[in-house]
Amino acid sequence: MKKTHLLLASNLALAAFLYSPEAVAADELATDAQNEESLQPQAEDTSLTGQDQAPAVDEASARETVEAPAPVEKTEKASGQAGYYAGDLDKQPEIVVGKEKTKVSQPKLDTQNQSGEKYTSQLQATDEWMTLQSGNHTLDTRPYGTAGYETIRANLKDRQGDLVKVSYYISTERADWAYINFQDSLAGWVDRKALSKKLPFDRYTSDVESLNYYGRLVGNHTIDSKPWGTKDYQNLVSRNAYKNLVGTSVKVSQGVSTERANWVYIDSLDGKVTGWIDVKGVQRVGDAYTSAVKDVNYTAHLTDGDNTLDSKPWGIPGYQTLRSRAQMKTRRGQNVQVSKEVSTTRANWAYVTFQDGLEGWIDRAGLKAGHGPKRRNGIDDYTSAHKDVKYVATIVDGNHTLDTLPWGIPGYTTIASRSDMKAHQGERVQVKQEVSTNRANWALITLANGTSGWFDIKGLTRGKVDSYTSPEKSVNYTATISNGNHTLDTLPWGIPGYKTIASRSDMKRHTGDQVKVSSEVSTNRADWAYITLADGTSGWFDRAGLTKGQVDVYTAQPKNVNYSARLTHGNHTLDSKPWGIPGFETIKSRGQMKAYTGQTVTVNQEASTNRADWVNITLADGTRGWIDAKAIAPERVLNHVPYVSQYKPVFAPWGCAGAASAMLLGSKDVDFNLDTLIRNTPMYPSDPNGQKGDVFTGQGFGWVINPKGLTNYLKTYHSGVTNITGASTQKIIDTVLAGNPVLYYGYSSYQKPGDNVRNHCKVITGYKNNAFRVYDPLYSNANKGAMTGGKNPAYDLGARHWLPISKFNLEYNGQAITIL
Repeated sequence: MKKTHLLLASNLALAAFLYSPEAVAADELATDAQNEESLQPQAEDTSLTGQDQAPAVDEASARETVEAPAPVEKTEKASGQAGYYAGDLDKQPEIVVGKEKTKVSQPKLDTQNQSGEKYTSQLQATDEWMTLQSGNHTLDTRPYGTAGYETIRANLKDRQGDLVKVSYYISTERADWAYINFQDSLAGWVDRKALSKKLPFDRYTSDVESLNYYGRLVGNHTIDSKPWGTKDYQNLVSRNAYKNLVGTSVKVSQGVSTERANWVYIDSLDGKVTGWIDVKGVQRVGDAYTSAVKDVNYTAHLTDGDNTLDSKPWGIPGYQTLRSRAQMKTRRGQNVQVSKEVSTTRANWAYVTFQDGLEGWIDRAGLKAGHGPKRRNGIDDYTSAHKDVKYVATIVDGNHTLDTLPWGIPGYTTIASRSDMKAHQGERVQVKQEVSTNRANWALITLANGTSGWFDIKGLTRGKVDSYTSPEKSVNYTATISNGNHTLDTLPWGIPGYKTIASRSDMKRHTGDQVKVSSEVSTNRADWAYITLADGTSGWFDRAGLTKGQVDVYTAQPKNVNYSARLTHGNHTLDSKPWGIPGFETIKSRGQMKAYTGQTVTVNQEASTNRADWVNITLADGTRGWIDAKAIAPERVLNHVPYVSQYKPVFAPWGCAGAASAMLLGSKDVDFNLDTLIRNTPMYPSDPNGQKGDVFTGQGFGWVINPKGLTNYLKTYHSGVTNITGASTQKIIDTVLAGNPVLYYGYSSYQKPGDNVRNHCKVITGYKNNAFRVYDPLYSNANKGAMTGGKNPAYDLGARHWLPISKFNLEYNGQAITIL
């Protein structure tokens, strides 16, 4: 975050001496003690609106004391300020990794004794880190030249570059001074020119968040004890050493941001490497190792050939398939030597070596320890005894040979080729024996012509073949392929003589396509429809894969978003696509989702279909999918927006527009001077859209600068300032959820009955539970609570408060500005 100068003009500081210090000290202590703010949404207040104009501040409330250090005002909790910043508005947060607390000594001043150089400002408390950029200054017990000062150090050249904690500021006729504490307890007053807000380390710009996903190391990075460049970080793995770790599988458990980059905390799955790395150094992968590779040594045999053999466990980046499922089926029953085991997010794996030297990784579910059935020289062998049977079957798939022995058994010869057997498709046969080999299951059949031989059982259907159970009828309607996991055939599948036109995989590509249905018929297997695809291809298709008319379609395509929400209703499924969109698959059932009710989720995308509105969310455990938008309550709190008062440090009772603008600019790290920002507010009549009346004295006040004039002015600081006057409440909610604060024109705590002019600027910095979090600059500090301002109960809600949307709608008249 760039520095934001909040300097008090000297003439304003001198003016403050005209007032009694005792009054403001008593007032500040009383109101601070009684009005600690609660950042919970308030109950709706239906009180009448009132005057919004910032009033003149009476003597007692405007005066400051320089007689002793003022009480340090309470600051917002660490969770509300996520940076380790050097700016005047920013405080060191509790989330900073490795932060050390420094005991701060207190200065002793005698500001009433003017025998030495005179004080020209009040004592100002602060709490920030700076760097001593110049050691060519003295360190003194009091500002140099004032009554009673003593020099502690004649120069600080040996401390140049040190980090110091600044706790107070004050000015004298000679210079501006800062009270500093070194980390070894050395403390005193030094010329502010000796200090720099540029810190010697990077600052955090977010809270640490919990993450849970796997990845692999890529690129050219370092791994460090803390995010690189932050205070006290230590390098664990250099860039040169990192090259040897590229490709290593890691688990990501935490994330945080600094002004330099985004970072994640990783643990390598082999347990050898842990630390923080640039998020760009981790490539997310679907599968990752969940255990270290373990050396083993035992014999097993392949019980299930329905697994591939791969160069790495299937799904691990870089794996290559060495043998397909079909090829592995021929090895069913073969013995293997197992030498390694490992687990991934998908399954448990074994590294196996076959007797012919073939080796690779295979799913352990397909293995059984111990030797398999005896085999001769690696040739196919029986894995079961012959069994006498007697039943009738039908050849439904003639794409197999008929052989004297099961195919592959030594001595087998082919009686009828595949093409010969296709001619027998649909024919009834007598089955006399069954047996299994390591390749397949077999049946000894006798054809109608008396020929006998062994035939793959997969090509048979026990009993009669499929037959029609209804006459074919002509129809004429449009349908949608809602499930493409069916074949397209010349006849209903299973009817003798049918041929496949398009396979299941081919038809899956047509999921969601509209088709013309011209005939329907039923068989003992299923109900069928004769369909014509858009490309003119026609055939019979299982009606279970069709939906009459149109299926669900997108009415608004998915768009990327990024905000948090609370899962309020778990009675919805989590799906791979919005429910009803062709090809969607359920990831978590309603019952499973109920367990997540109340959890905070990240919303990644939004979309609409003709059925409902949908959001793509990531659960706390990393699971991602689509859910009905009614299941969540969106919320986002913009803790990067600083609170800025129109009273302190720049006293501008009629300068709400400038103070509110400072909050917008501060949210984007814009470098500006607060006094200059407020003082240069465009004025009427030189600017027809400007403010009428002095921002400091109120002389001639008529109205605040309007949105058009303020937008044009702020664009000179940041091009992203945008006039959104006319925006609906929903548009403002969407803007805040997108991470952008909104300045709006409303009423002030000084509003009088009957005055309906909206002359006060406030900033919306959050949304949840159907309420906005509002920052109102019309208070002396961020911790001022309700009824510490103008006493109008409808609008004196405190410096930071939650405002129900229903109440906001009564106040809001459409005037608003944001910064993108």
